[in-house]
Amino acid sequence: MERAGEESGNGAGAERAGEESGNGAVVQRAGGQCGNQESGQMARWLLLWNSLISGGIYLSYPSFLIFVLIRRRQDFLPYLLIPAAGFFLLSWIRAKINAPRPYEGSGKPPLIPKETRGNSFPSRHVFCIFLLAATYGTAFLPAGIATGLLGILLAFIRVRSGVHYKKDVVAGAVSALVFAGICYAAAGLL
Repeated sequence: MERAGEESGNGAGAERAGEESGNGAVVQRAGGQCGNQESGQMARWLLLWNSLISGGIYLSYPSFLIFVLIRRRQDFLPYLLIPAAGFFLLSWIRAKINAPRPYEGSGKPPLIPKETRGNSFPSRHVFCIFLLAATYGTAFLPAGIATGLLGILLAFIRVRSGVHYKKDVVAGAVSALVFAGICYAAAGLL
């Protein structure tokens, strides 16, 4: 497919004009610019908040583990292994299901750059943030609640940006909370 150029006039950078999906249909992608200025602004905000929330939560986890080592050393292994096991289990399930993403079949471009094919159900971003919300909540409830609220915002962003269906984010959140509840109860941390 064609490249739209290395640098557009507004500095948005390289954008792909279209990309062929596995079934031969062309899927349009929105890089830094969308069809009009308003949707371009929306895309920038969604991308910014998606990055800030995802990056911030993933960076918070090592800090949490350090806190646990200092204050609750006996609980370190469950707090390390339960999120890791959840991540790998969900990744395996997603690969087996391999559900298409909204932009694959509709041809409607996502508002944030995404080239992944399949692996839409359940949302791993949402699963991870809710799993970490439950993890943080078992040690310090206000941190768990704050992370859960960010999880709701992230779920909205993932759907609004066109990279997940509503069912993907709901399944990610619910499965994370169920998985965490079972595991943390078994570990005696609830």
